Amino acid sequence: AVVSTQSGHYGRAAQNQWADSFYKQNGYITLEMMQKKGIDNPQSVMSRLENSVVLSSGCVSDNSIASAQSIVEEAIVTDSYIELIDWMFDWCNEADESKLLELVLANSKSEDYRILPSKSVVSVNLLNKLLNSFDSKIAEQVKSDAVNPKILASLKKFDSASVSVSESKPAKKAKGGKKEKSTDCDSALIPLL
Repeated sequence: AVVSTQSGHYGRAAQNQWADSFYKQNGYITLEMMQKKGIDNPQSVMSRLENSVVLSSGCVSDNSIASAQSIVEEAIVTDSYIELIDWMFDWCNEADESKLLELVLANSKSEDYRILPSKSVVSVNLLNKLLNSFDSKIAEQVKSDAVNPKILASLKKFDSASVSVSESKPAKKAKGGKKEKSTDCDSALIPLL
């Protein structure tokens, strides 16, 4: 019994040493990795790691978050973008990705960025440049559509349908002098210019 207790202790010590070493070298460690290594209580291992943010799928070091923050700041300043989560925190589940993104952006010196659904951070200036690059194409299309008989005919049909609906009789008064409730369609009409 003494031998098995000692070998269990040495095995646990080796597992903890592996977890510490992996975390120090990589700036993160996941629950899945620790479970595959046979670590019985990965949460207790994560709770004792220094300078770490514990998440549901693992933990990440403050240094990794600071590194991600500087990369994001550089992307914003240089009018670029970064797919932060995909390359740095690909081991996280979706909830942890959102939490990490929030931590990374919490100390941002700039507010000139947007977060895309892909968890990418993009500079507002880059977005504006991209949108402005389409201005001439949009103007060209509008000029072309303005003289296209098919498009004009469809707009006239839409306009006349809108007018006929808005010219319908007002709601009748119910007994007792109160108006009947209008339908959602009545309030949703937007006059065309």
